[in-house]
Amino acid sequence: MSYSLVSIISLFIVIITLILAFLYGVFKDRVYEWYEKKFYPEQHKKFKQLELEKTTREN
Repeated sequence: MSYSLVSIISLFIVIITLILAFLYGVFKDRVYEWYEKKFYPEQHKKFKQLELEKTTREN
């Protein structure tokens, strides 16, 4: 009985870990951008300007 309980808990932990890894992969860029805007607004503006210039040159 206790062996199956340990298996269920282990499976639950693995599923939660996979969900968290998936969410991290999906939202990583948004979190970094939010953090940069909040704590380093000047650097964020410069980076966005450089990124915009680079994309306009490519097009």
